Amino acid sequence: MIAPHPAQREIIGQELAASGLEESVDIAEEDTLTTITRSAIAVGTFSTSLWESAALGCPTYVIEVPGFEETLQDVESGLFRLARTPHDLVPYEVPASRHDIFG
Repeated sequence: MIAPHPAQREIIGQELAASGLEESVDIAEEDTLTTITRSAIAVGTFSTSLWESAALGCPTYVIEVPGFEETLQDVESGLFRLARTPHDLVPYEVPASRHDIFG
C-alpha cells in the first residue's frame, strides 16, 4: 500500500499504471496518519511521514534512493532502520523513547 504525498494524489494512479504496478499496489484512501497507525511497518526516503511513523511507534525504514542521505543521522541514532533489500523489511519492537520525538 502506498500513501502518496498530497501533491501526488491526483497522478499516482497514472504513475503506477505507467510502471505496470497498478494491480500490485493499493493506494491508501485515508490520510497518512491513519494509514500509519494501521500499518505493520513504514518505508520511505525523505518525508515528514518517517518522523510521524516513528512518533506513532511504527517500525520505520529508509530506502536508498535520492534524498535518503538527509535521514542518515536518524538511522545512526536508531530512530529509523536502513533497508537495502526487501528482506530487511521486517517488523520490530519500537523502543518507547522513539514515541517522544515531537515532545
